Amino acid sequence: MSEIDVVEAARGASAILMTERNLNPSLAWLRSIGLQTPDFPARRYSQRVGGVEYAITRNSDMADELQEGAAFGLMGADGFGELSPARALRFEAVSRLACRFGLFFPEEAAWDGREAISVATSNPCALTEFVGRRGIRLASILLKQGKIERCPASGQTQAGFDIVETGSTLRNNGLRLVVRDAPLMLGGVWREV
Repeated sequence: MSEIDVVEAARGASAILMTERNLNPSLAWLRSIGLQTPDFPARRYSQRVGGVEYAITRNSDMADELQEGAAFGLMGADGFGELSPARALRFEAVSRLACRFGLFFPEEAAWDGREAISVATSNPCALTEFVGRRGIRLASILLKQGKIERCPASGQTQAGFDIVETGSTLRNNGLRLVVRDAPLMLGGVWREV
């Protein structure tokens, strides 16, 4: 499917799902293709505007909601990469996000890049692909949901792997970004027929 097809899929959808993490870039992209979108005041997760139902969902729920009948979704490539490949969903990048994956360590940690490391993450598929491209060896992966920074800061793991935008959370927790990836992409998601 081309970018034109993705735009047409979004314009023709009766329901559009977005993830909370990527809400603002999703709304900006939808507006850029001429759709009228809601403002989403605090604590409101669903709104109808111009005949389209807009809803906020979690990455982990996106696939189920698309399988159950929602026509179109917008999510980061990171979230899509963690979905089961058996879901028969397509992803087409539509815009670049301001964030990227990064591998980070405590400020005082010495890592020469050769020793195997223990890493905390909520994105194990992305981590495996990231370290594979760089020849980084893993001793173990600690699967965590949220607050990845706590693990290397407390000594539970040697490093953390998570989405980083400005790096201020890392600095505020005594961590330093050692290796970072290219910016993540926002993409349209739909069921393959």
